[in-house]
Amino acid sequence: MSCNQSKIKSNNKALFDLNALIQQDIDSLQQNNCGCIKTIVAVDNKEQITQDTINWNKEMQLLLSCDINKPKWIEYFKVDSLDSKVIYTTENNKIPIKRMTVHYSNNEVVEVEIKKQQQSILLKNITYINYYPKKGFEIKQEQYLPLNKPFIFMVEENYKCN
Repeated sequence: MSCNQSKIKSNNKALFDLNALIQQDIDSLQQNNCGCIKTIVAVDNKEQITQDTINWNKEMQLLLSCDINKPKWIEYFKVDSLDSKVIYTTENNKIPIKRMTVHYSNNEVVEVEIKKQQQSILLKNITYINYYPKKGFEIKQEQYLPLNKPFIFMVEENYKCN
């Protein structure tokens, strides 16, 4: 009985379907032959790349991996609504997606913020993702190793359609 109390129930309803939203972007980007302008920052280096041809399924793989709408996970997420956003959180160590905040404007998703965290004995990896449907996304990744300075890597990707 006490084991079940540690689970956060979400009434077994489906959670936010991030993959459906991303798939809409992928379909639109492929149909319109869109490219992107990508800015990459690592350590003290900053580089901007323009790509005209992109495999959008591969490009969006990190975002697609953040789907919280998995039957095994649903019961562990707490769901809170506040003004124009819905926040999904979990403290379950086996689920890498710790928080997802979905921002709405006029009943349309305008931003999805994600915090993904994975940890082992030697490495702690935290990824922050800001996804802007129909516009692009930002990824900030922090890696922590014992006795080393944190490694921070950032990517900003803006869709470029003709």
